Amino acid sequence: MIQAHVLPHGCETAEIAALLAVLTHQQRRVLRSYVWAVELGEQSVSEWLAAEKCPVSVRSWYRRGDNANYLHNADFQRALEAYVQAGQRWQLGEEARTIAAARRTLRQGACKAASRMVDLVDNAKSDAVKLLAAQQVLDRADAETAAKGPAGPTNVTELSDDELLAIASRGNAGSGGGERAAAA
Repeated sequence: MIQAHVLPHGCETAEIAALLAVLTHQQRRVLRSYVWAVELGEQSVSEWLAAEKCPVSVRSWYRRGDNANYLHNADFQRALEAYVQAGQRWQLGEEARTIAAARRTLRQGACKAASRMVDLVDNAKSDAVKLLAAQQVLDRADAETAAKGPAGPTNVTELSDDELLAIASRGNAGSGGGERAAAA
């Protein structure tokens, strides 16, 4: 089975490809493995080097001088720095796409939840559930919609005679019947 760090990654731009072209196949393998496991992953360097699938030995990783191929090699370091930056940009883009997908899911779910809440206002078996659903619907409505809802008790038996007359006069204000209803 081919390990992921052997193949090119989606973050590899033309600039990265040019920097990687200078490296040997083994250096490219080690660079990709190191970046995704350590720099952009959750392993420490020592954990990565101790892992069974690590493509480089501890001795080779830390080798200095003319035989240095990795940590102390100028070409490797240039490619590593650019690759880490490209990988970080790629990760940020992936995170942004994931967040956007979650937002879409929540928006779609919000429509279903709102429909269910409105359905409960009319069809719940319990009056307590109906009242709670109505309150929740009004709490989530915009200011204009909420202002149209009842401000006080919703059960007519809880209202005083004066409150009932005031409601009746507001309801009939445009038809001229307000005074008659108040006088009766």
